[in-house]
Amino acid sequence: MPTADTSYGIPYWWDDAGAPRATDDELQSRCDLLIIGAGYTGLSGALAAHDADVSVQVIDRDIPGVGASSRNGGMFGAHPRFSMATMEKRFGRAVAAGIYSEASIAERFVRDLIAREQIDCDLQDVGRIQLAWTKKHYAQQQRLVQ
Repeated sequence: MPTADTSYGIPYWWDDAGAPRATDDELQSRCDLLIIGAGYTGLSGALAAHDADVSVQVIDRDIPGVGASSRNGGMFGAHPRFSMATMEKRFGRAVAAGIYSEASIAERFVRDLIAREQIDCDLQDVGRIQLAWTKKHYAQQQRLVQ
């Protein structure tokens, strides 16, 4: 949510696609799976459930398509944002290793989903850049790649 002195702005892609709008869809009285959140994760989960013949409904606190998933650069990659050392410190070695081992599987899942559902999202493999703000950050980055 934006703060009182900020706003979301208008994404340029709404020029052609149109702004998301509320629907008059009513919630069904029963479903096998209720997903809360219509972002990337919620909608991909809904597709997987639907493909498995599960009765699924998706709800969101706002109009789907106006939140973070539709406003970021759509970036994703094959490794977590945090270093293995940071993950180990926070969650322990087993959980950190599990997260790292799932990262490339998650990337492949997204790529396969885009292809299978023929999502016109202009997916481009353009590399990755990671900048250092301070000398300390640079030193940390050097340790990660050695």
